[in-house]
Amino acid sequence: ESFTALVVAANDVSSFLDRGLYMRVDNVWMSPVIFADGASAGVFGPGEGRPFLKYTHCAWDGEHPLVTYKGGGAARPTSALTIDDHVYLMDGRDVAAQFGPAMGRALSSLGFRSGLSKDQVSRWYPHRANLRLIQRFLAEHLVALDRVRCNVDSLGNTVSASTLLLLHEDLEHGTLPLDGPIEFLVVGAGMAEGGAIFMPPA
Repeated sequence: ESFTALVVAANDVSSFLDRGLYMRVDNVWMSPVIFADGASAGVFGPGEGRPFLKYTHCAWDGEHPLVTYKGGGAARPTSALTIDDHVYLMDGRDVAAQFGPAMGRALSSLGFRSGLSKDQVSRWYPHRANLRLIQRFLAEHLVALDRVRCNVDSLGNTVSASTLLLLHEDLEHGTLPLDGPIEFLVVGAGMAEGGAIFMPPA
């Protein structure tokens, strides 16, 4: 049975931007210092001549939440009194330490399940943490740079929207390869890790 899915991802930190709070406290950065606003959406469904989703990976590690966020839900809804609780704080050191291992686990899981080697993947969309972390990960895992699209140096880390924005750029410029698999690798707060492989059209 086939179906169509709408995937929406957004990140909005400038609403909480206060340049007077650009400071580091106890190894924690306020979210506006680290992240950029971004939004993306994609419609995924059946169709001839399109890449198709074949393999996925998703896992959590509760020992490394990465982000602290007190607000939200019915318990602490957004108001003038609770606005300070609606800024999420990131443990920058732990993010730097956990990024590579989490991405590596997702890469290994997808490689094991699909039987694909890294050289067989035509395009990579790794999570846009920061340029140095991405470059280090790609070098450690021998992923060819000419198969990786990057925009973190121009847009910043747009968090959940980042990989779909990269896909959009390839679609917009007509540079999405259709002759081989494309692979997504992501890391997020929680700590969550995941990935997906889309196979080329039959």
